Amino acid sequence: MKWLLGRIFGVINKSFVLLNYINMKPTFILLLSSLFMLSQSVCAQETNQEGIDYDINTVYKPLSISMEVFKDAETIADLNEFYKNSWVKEYVGMEVTTIHNGETLKASGKNHTLTPRQKEIIENADLGSDVSVVVKYYPDNNLSYNEVKEYPFTFMINPQIEAAYPGGEESLKQFLKENVIAQLEKDVFTEWTFGAVKFIVNEEGGLEDIHVFQSTEDEKTDKLLKETICNMSTWIPATYPDGTTVKQEKVLLVGNMQNCNVNLLNVRRKQ
Repeated sequence: MKWLLGRIFGVINKSFVLLNYINMKPTFILLLSSLFMLSQSVCAQETNQEGIDYDINTVYKPLSISMEVFKDAETIADLNEFYKNSWVKEYVGMEVTTIHNGETLKASGKNHTLTPRQKEIIENADLGSDVSVVVKYYPDNNLSYNEVKEYPFTFMINPQIEAAYPGGEESLKQFLKENVIAQLEKDVFTEWTFGAVKFIVNEEGGLEDIHVFQSTEDEKTDKLLKETICNMSTWIPATYPDGTTVKQEKVLLVGNMQNCNVNLLNVRRKQ
């Protein structure tokens, strides 16, 4: 801020020197207008630099639910929020496929309601694995001839404890502030600039598959973001209630979180 004030006062001093030679009111107004716009521009740049948003969030699969939601589930719509029973005129059947101890298990039902067997194999599926569902039905339309349609989807049950940075959220924020925000060059992050680095926290808490998902369009900044993740200490892995640890994808977000590309990440940002 000191350099900004010095710059503004310097322009003011030069303006008054000039006015000693040019005693014209329009010129004075023009100079003050230019000065105001300059100060606003510089202040805006500084505010943007100091107010850069940054965080690390979990990247969820397109369809994932908690164990609590699964236990209360009765129909397909409880597993998949995008599924609409109104699409269906008549059900042909619904099949659920899971993996248990490396073995493929299947259970069938007559309609959109989950059977006890289907819920059983889902609950006993290998933790962190995908559950596949295929719904077969006749669509509800006015066609004289209807073919059987299929609606396939997969989902997973999220671990109850997410992968976490040692020391908690405050330590993570401080680490990012010191190693990312404090190291950024001025004016790299303009109004819509946004950067994202994805990585996976594995079963032991190590970090792997670190890569730039969204470039800031500045090679030096991209390198800084990636190296910051590479230099992190071991994390606490994502864990289920029985102690089983699983891989979990994370992403470092820096910049304007209103950028439309944030929506491609399928994160649920912390409030």
